[in-house]
Amino acid sequence: MKSHKLCFVLSLCLLSSSVAAEDGLTVKVGGSSEVILGYRQQKNQFRRIISPTLQEVGIVNSSAIANHTSIDVNVKGGTSTFEYGALIRLHADTGVATNDETGFGDKTMIYVQHDKIGRFEGGNYPGAGGMMEMFTTETPKAAYGVEGFWSKWVSGAAYVNMSPNLLSPIFTQVPNMAGYKFITAPNLPSNYSGHYYSDATKMTFYTQPLPCVTLGVSFIPDLDSTGTINTVAPRDGGPTDPDRGPKGIRPTFKDIISGGIQYTTVFNELKIKASAAGEIGKAKRYAGTQLLNDLKAYEFGASVNYGIYTVGATYGSWTKTGTYKTKFPNTKQGSSYWTVLTAVQLEKLGASLSFMQSKKAGGLEAIGGMMQHRLGAPVVRSENYSDKKYNKFNNVSLGVEYKLAPGLLPYGEVSHFEFRDSAGSAYSNRGQVYLTGLRLVF
Repeated sequence: MKSHKLCFVLSLCLLSSSVAAEDGLTVKVGGSSEVILGYRQQKNQFRRIISPTLQEVGIVNSSAIANHTSIDVNVKGGTSTFEYGALIRLHADTGVATNDETGFGDKTMIYVQHDKIGRFEGGNYPGAGGMMEMFTTETPKAAYGVEGFWSKWVSGAAYVNMSPNLLSPIFTQVPNMAGYKFITAPNLPSNYSGHYYSDATKMTFYTQPLPCVTLGVSFIPDLDSTGTINTVAPRDGGPTDPDRGPKGIRPTFKDIISGGIQYTTVFNELKIKASAAGEIGKAKRYAGTQLLNDLKAYEFGASVNYGIYTVGATYGSWTKTGTYKTKFPNTKQGSSYWTVLTAVQLEKLGASLSFMQSKKAGGLEAIGGMMQHRLGAPVVRSENYSDKKYNKFNNVSLGVEYKLAPGLLPYGEVSHFEFRDSAGSAYSNRGQVYLTGLRLVF
């Protein structure tokens, strides 16, 4: 079915490009395709494959060959006073996409741009805060460093043996990579790459670049609404998109303002970038409650390029987003993360070294599950979703790539990660991910 859709869309795009040209529109089809050979090492409890009855049925493969393919359809038109167009980004793999989405579409966006006013965007595409937070660290090589593919090769839950004396032991599942435990990518909550928040529909405005400065702001009505009218979430309920989990759970935030400012300049031979981004929003009143803190997050970043060399760094925080307004005694709340990046780009050879460290206590994900709710009983807080110590994470990634031919890029990358769960070493994970791939950009 997906292959039929892909053939149909591509055929339609190719036909449209010839027809639309007469009306001043151009349609360009591009994208990327790559094959990846990977090897992963992690602690044993994260390698277990468990059945719905919590019985062990196997071990995750340490090595695998995987594909990652996407198609971009870019539409562009214009008049004497403004430009307009659209982007449609499609998943083109035979199975579930790398980001765990099952839908055929990935991102959709339409825009109108005026030279003297600015640019308006609408759709499910990263907003102004998300675009500007990535502004200063957009140069990782190979599999994209600490914000790249490595995390898709690491298991998101530990399975701890709770009955070691039985012949058929029963395990308990301990999810620990969700946003409420760790920040594993340097993003604001509305663009957090471990989840589908960047798919939330939004409206964005960017100013026409002033000398060196661009401002942007987005309005996101509901972080749980992702795309069409069929995936609009209830006002204070969770997502209806099946990719986000069972219907109606895990409500997050609404009425979000996300924005930022970016600055670029050239001083002698130094190309300097700096950015500041942030966002605010209201926590949904799950089952009529007002137990959780609102969304407040920010990030600052800067980078400097000199010839073939680039260095950059970011610092950000989700503050107390999604934690309890009244915390339990002797528990912690809050979060922060920082990254550093250095990269070199020769004529064909490129390399980058990136590092990220974060800490977090209390949660964003899954907010709806943070309260105990039993039939006929009031919704209350649960100390199980609080932390007496910070959950800490770090990752260092080294990537090398080579431009073998136009659009053809072989690469290799190694990442060393460590998750230190506040609950103890049994729930913590560490290891390495080795990736080598061949990417074609067209």
